[in-house]
Amino acid sequence: MKNALTIALGIVLAAGIALPAAAQQAGPRTGGGQQQRMDPAKMQEFRKKMEAKREAIFKELKLTAAQITQIKAADKKMQDAMQKLRPQGQAQGQRPTQAQMQEMRTKSQAIRKTHTDTLVKIMTKPKHDQMNKRMAEEAAKVAKSMGIEVPRMGGGGPRGGGGGGA
Repeated sequence: MKNALTIALGIVLAAGIALPAAAQQAGPRTGGGQQQRMDPAKMQEFRKKMEAKREAIFKELKLTAAQITQIKAADKKMQDAMQKLRPQGQAQGQRPTQAQMQEMRTKSQAIRKTHTDTLVKIMTKPKHDQMNKRMAEEAAKVAKSMGIEVPRMGGGGPRGGGGGGA
């Protein structure tokens, strides 16, 4: 569960970089290990619902306005750093090379770890752990209510990969 907050934050925050990835990666698997594309409107709806859940969890955890502001600033910093990892100048629809993917994976893991460490400093380890747990629970509920699988974002989504757990 340590990665749940990072996962949920990725779901909520990575709109600019995750929507294309989620559209390609999320959804039920079909034959040959391929996945169907997720409807971008459903993805946007999922993000909007998760952002509302996240705000409610902030209140549940009794975070201060200053903590919430710091968390959102850290989220923005992570989102900007992740956006910069995307290969520039590639033709639309062209996949990155294996070397580019490995480099992005390594750098994104470091970015997520730094983000997680920052969040722990802002809200304490016990609150961070509780936030992880609650966000994962809420993501599962929202996805189920929408009739979708929990979208997988990048390499650390709810269905796999290593997020930035501390």
